[in-house]
Amino acid sequence: MCTGNVDNHSSGADKIVVGSYNGMLRIFQPRQKEYNVQDLLLEQSLGEPVLQVAIGRFAPGGSTDFALAILLPRKLVVNAVVEANGATCLQQLYVHSFDRTAANLCYGPFGQHVGAGPRPPVMQDELCVQSMDGCLHFFKQELHTMVRFLPNFLLPGPLLYVPVLQTYITANSQMKVCAYQHHALASSTSEKISDLPANPQASDSAAGGKRVQAAWEANVGEHVLDIKVGRWTNALGPSQVDILVLGEHTLFCVTDSGEIRTQKRLEYNPQTLCPFPRTYDRDGLA
Repeated sequence: MCTGNVDNHSSGADKIVVGSYNGMLRIFQPRQKEYNVQDLLLEQSLGEPVLQVAIGRFAPGGSTDFALAILLPRKLVVNAVVEANGATCLQQLYVHSFDRTAANLCYGPFGQHVGAGPRPPVMQDELCVQSMDGCLHFFKQELHTMVRFLPNFLLPGPLLYVPVLQTYITANSQMKVCAYQHHALASSTSEKISDLPANPQASDSAAGGKRVQAAWEANVGEHVLDIKVGRWTNALGPSQVDILVLGEHTLFCVTDSGEIRTQKRLEYNPQTLCPFPRTYDRDGLA
């Protein structure tokens, strides 16, 4: 599920986009407390399981309009949500297919400087898809820009991009939260670690880059269910953020340098988390 002004309506009203594993995509715009059939703007079967949906500035041609990215098992479909003949419909903008089964995605203005403050400049978003075998596919609108493999990979974990840090945050099967800087990924090799020669210097020169390495790792000692970013701690600087990590039994607050700031034991079995900022900027940060 995701929310936003997916159809770029002049009112700026947010819509709710929901995808299901049976392939059904629905877009809602609630207008009152009780449900009304008019709240359902679109209902369409895609014929494949919907793994994730995202609203961002994915439109081609330099446009900063919002578009809807739909992640299916073997392809990424980006659509514009438009109104035709009085009905809301999907207009396909472009499709990326891949030969690996997808797990999840993240998006943002990859590698671009995003200044601190409530009103950063509007930038186009790029997309990153993580596969079930630890491969990261990067897309800049219609272009497939690069492929990178995560080290020490067993199963896919949560994935998000933090624009103010220009860093990707994920978790691995060693119960560690890992951070990878965009410029480090861009300058590293695209080969799997297992496919590289045993000599690091030989592998670097042969592949034209360095092995993918984490900027930092934080050992939380639990399998990570979800990761979000926000400003949870008082007295944070303008360019500082907290990384909220939801484990199987504990909520962790990790600094942007990888240190565990606080942790809170939970007396129930959590599934996901959602921070609620008091004011919003384009990245959902307070």
